[in-house]
Amino acid sequence: MANQLRKDTGYEVVAGRRGSLLSSSPLQTCLDFRVIETERIDLTSLEHSFSLKQVINRSVVRYFQGRNLKVNAYHREAFARKTVPISNDIEAQRYLKWDVRVDSENHICLSLDYSSEYNDRLTVHERGAETISINQPLIHTYDGAGCRFSGISDFTVSEPLESLGNISLVEYHRRKGIISPSILNAIPTQTRAIWANYGSQGRDVIYPHIPQLLKKAFSRDDVDARRFNEQVWTIDQRFKEAIQIIAKLNEVGGLIVLEQAISFEDSPYRPQRQINFVELAKKKNYERNLDFGNNVIGSFPAQGLNRKQLLDKPAQIKAIVFHPEGENVKAWCQSFTQYIESFDIGVDLIGYRPYPLGNTLGIQRECRNLQEANLVLMCVPDKEGYRNNLIADPYPVLKRQFVQAMLPSQGIELSTIHSPFKPSTGNNLLLGVLGKLGHSPWQLRQMPGNAQAFVGLDVGRKDGRAVGAAAFVVNQLGRVIGWSAADFQAHRETFDSNSLRKIIFDLINLFEQHEQKQLEHLVIHRDGLLQDDEFSLFSELMPELHANGVKEVDVVEVLKSGYDRAGQYNDRTEMWENPQRGWGWSLSDEEVALMTTGAKEIKGGTNFVPRPITIRRRMGNTTPGTLAAQVYWLSEMHIGSTQTIRLPITTYYADAAAEYALEGFLPTGIQIARRLPFL
Repeated sequence: MANQLRKDTGYEVVAGRRGSLLSSSPLQTCLDFRVIETERIDLTSLEHSFSLKQVINRSVVRYFQGRNLKVNAYHREAFARKTVPISNDIEAQRYLKWDVRVDSENHICLSLDYSSEYNDRLTVHERGAETISINQPLIHTYDGAGCRFSGISDFTVSEPLESLGNISLVEYHRRKGIISPSILNAIPTQTRAIWANYGSQGRDVIYPHIPQLLKKAFSRDDVDARRFNEQVWTIDQRFKEAIQIIAKLNEVGGLIVLEQAISFEDSPYRPQRQINFVELAKKKNYERNLDFGNNVIGSFPAQGLNRKQLLDKPAQIKAIVFHPEGENVKAWCQSFTQYIESFDIGVDLIGYRPYPLGNTLGIQRECRNLQEANLVLMCVPDKEGYRNNLIADPYPVLKRQFVQAMLPSQGIELSTIHSPFKPSTGNNLLLGVLGKLGHSPWQLRQMPGNAQAFVGLDVGRKDGRAVGAAAFVVNQLGRVIGWSAADFQAHRETFDSNSLRKIIFDLINLFEQHEQKQLEHLVIHRDGLLQDDEFSLFSELMPELHANGVKEVDVVEVLKSGYDRAGQYNDRTEMWENPQRGWGWSLSDEEVALMTTGAKEIKGGTNFVPRPITIRRRMGNTTPGTLAAQVYWLSEMHIGSTQTIRLPITTYYADAAAEYALEGFLPTGIQIARRLPFL
């Protein structure tokens, strides 16, 4: 309705909450719409903060559309018209991402960042629709929106369709006025339409489309690492480009928001309240906060690994090796085995199982009778080889089989197998194996604040309804004690509060049994936004928790996106640089932005730019700064890899498990942390 009214009236109309429409000028009843009630509102009030952001976003959309950019208003993205060739098959489409927030003093904060999408250089029509796999991601050439390939239709793009009001696909797009008439006129009338799926996982929403207006979409994993790094903008390029955009915006009078011109500061926002948690730890004498046991401490995993010291490790590993038929992997696997044994861990390779590539049923048959093993080493072809045929990739097939069997598995690409064994590779794989087997090679020496336990929670949703959850309980030293998963499939109409309530109480009980003490202070980390029904549940739980001795409960959102990049200006070089990890700064009275990774933790290329996460307090009395410090140190418990991760172990594990919990692959109920097959 808002879209239609914007076209009909020329007013700025956005969809508000609770079935309302917001308009910059009064709307009148007309042939298509009847105005039931009108109310004047104060957009700066907290009650209407969501609507204010929508109004501002519409102004940003108008501005970028006026600069001849392709704009995806829903995802707040503005695409450049030019593309950058990456290879013979792939091109990069650079785009600007923006976000809007309003601070406590009613300042509008505009966040700008840059990224790229990677698409086929040919359209679906040029590539040949018959060569496209079902569910292959596609992208609109005209606005950047995404969908998935769902097949070829039996009608042409010029045939009238009843679903479109008896007009053709070409005419439908002509009337929308987004695509150039010259492009539409060049489409042959006998072109077969294709089916495009716009639904989320588990729910199909399929519409016909024109193959000349779609391209295959790729992930960055499909791009050669060297070429990918070359086209990624550095932090210096991002900051200087953003500064220029704001200067140009101010030159034309700024954003026009409800007939008001709003200009912006011409220099990037510098938070007044900021702190580095690593530097703070130095002052409190626990900078070297990782404990590897036997008085070996350090700041990085390598400091324990180089001394062959691990806090917690298995006495014996019994592994089965899976490998493609015809691949000789024994010599490399024996080198890896010897490396593991140098840490006083016994390894028994109890068998090698060749599997047929391109044969899903054949692979599944090889995954039977694995009772003697407690680990699988999966030797698999490199992922990039399946860019054009995702369904043939054996890794997802193998992984799902082992998750269902609750059997930890470690993938090893054939490019690694074909190269000489390296200790650095051995370190990463060893830590991956130990994490999957549920062992903690190190723990924290100290944790800021008074929390005794942390619960990481991820509630999976389909079509707006909660259908599954995964949760982990971690002690104050960062060690996973246990986890639980729930499948809400039988409760599709309402949020299954009883199942989630049971998870929380069972994990508290497991903590108390393991630690032999009563829990008094609990912190709950929610991966992503806490939904209204979840908030209501925690509100209902508080009196019961307090009555049972849990005196303090903090509920915290850990948000992976929504905050822009951070940079540090070097006066000597006059360039922006990536900051070091550990920085945090206040966004509001309830929020802190946090750099869990920094310049030294960049993965994938020298041009990469770390992204902060946002820590938002939703319940409790612990200061947001302390909650952020806890999240930072829990991100140092990345026991599955020598590489630092962005997320704390609480939500990192919950997020990994939720994917399989949604499909009912994980057992329900409490599990001790001795097998983490979903990692």
